[in-house]
Amino acid sequence: MRRALGIVAVLALLAMLLPMSVMAAGDGGGRAAAHANKVTICHSPNGVNPRAITINKSAWPTHRAHGDLLVTQSMPCVPKPKATASVCTFTAATSQYFSAPVPAATVGALFATGPIEFRWNVATKAALGGYWDEYTVADPTTRLHNEVTAGTVTGMAVSLTFTRKLTPAPDYVFSFTGTLTSASSGPSTLTGMMAGPYQFSATGRVTCRTGNGSTGS
Repeated sequence: MRRALGIVAVLALLAMLLPMSVMAAGDGGGRAAAHANKVTICHSPNGVNPRAITINKSAWPTHRAHGDLLVTQSMPCVPKPKATASVCTFTAATSQYFSAPVPAATVGALFATGPIEFRWNVATKAALGGYWDEYTVADPTTRLHNEVTAGTVTGMAVSLTFTRKLTPAPDYVFSFTGTLTSASSGPSTLTGMMAGPYQFSATGRVTCRTGNGSTGS
């Protein structure tokens, strides 16, 4: 009798476990089917900041149409490094060049005005070119074109060599040493000494971008 009861108990336990195992198998199959319906892609909204996301296969054609890529072992989704500025340009529509070390509050202290622009490589700090068009107070209609032929911009410290082509030679060569209030994109003021102990200033903007830049004015 006890043996019969034991067999009945075992059969009852098997009857309870069998539906659970069937349910587990069915649930695993459902998860596998859901996973098989998905793909991992390298998603780049607006062409920048790529990141790996998992989407339904039905959505893949739309993503592929705007340039997203499938992620594979041989083609992972690697975020692009943030671009850093390699070339900066200072531009001012006009400038003030005084005939004294410090602008004097007297008539005649202002010697010349004119636009100025120069570019530099942020990594090497080398000047890449530029110009200062000088118009003297005594002769405001004559442009004296001075090209940036050498120099450096280290942080906010500026050192430039200007050359004015003359006929006959030799050319007129002079220097500027001063500072920028800011060497990154935005408003900035250049101040220092031009062609010796003469005060020079220009208020304009610094614009920075990626690229190799070019020489010339």
